Amino acid sequence: GKVAVNINILECTMNSVTLNVTRTASCVAYKMMCVPYNFIESLSNGNLAEAIDDNVDLVYEQDFDSVQVADLQFEYNTEYAILAVGIDKYGLLCDVSKVRFVTPSENLAGNPNVDIEVVDNNYYDFSVRYSANSDVTKYYALLSEAGAIENQYKMFAAMDGWTCIGDMIVDWGLELQNTVTYQYTNKSPNMQYEIYVQALDANGEMAPYKVF
Repeated sequence: GKVAVNINILECTMNSVTLNVTRTASCVAYKMMCVPYNFIESLSNGNLAEAIDDNVDLVYEQDFDSVQVADLQFEYNTEYAILAVGIDKYGLLCDVSKVRFVTPSENLAGNPNVDIEVVDNNYYDFSVRYSANSDVTKYYALLSEAGAIENQYKMFAAMDGWTCIGDMIVDWGLELQNTVTYQYTNKSPNMQYEIYVQALDANGEMAPYKVF
């Protein structure tokens, strides 16, 4: 089976990031680190696994509902990635997980955040509950098969004048407010999907987008 770690970004500040971390059934342990995203753009998963192993000594052997990685030094409005490599029962490095996130803008009002939860999951449809905090005026949710949004951004960014993935989410995503439970229908069984969420603060500034 796949030996990997599923990572969700729960919150990001200028010196910490809070994560939800869950191992697959075959993942005994894992190593994890945070790097600027441009560090990994040209690296293969094999090279990333070696880089994580070479630079990280700490090995985790448990899941976390919420764990904070602190004492980081982020730049404003900059894209980073959390990387993790799964380790199997033989101690071998296996699958690499990558989750991208953007740090807050310097003048962001408050801490806009949208919590995301799957509340129903069937063969051909599933329902997601979006819960925005009081610092969010509205937000946009964009769903696609895993990996497709990144590819579409690369294809259409120049044509549509996007400067970041947040622009794409706003242009193509569902516009929502407050707490909403939304049902996605006509989906494929045994398919991994991703939801990109872009929240706006009281001044219409984009908070760091989230990937669920």
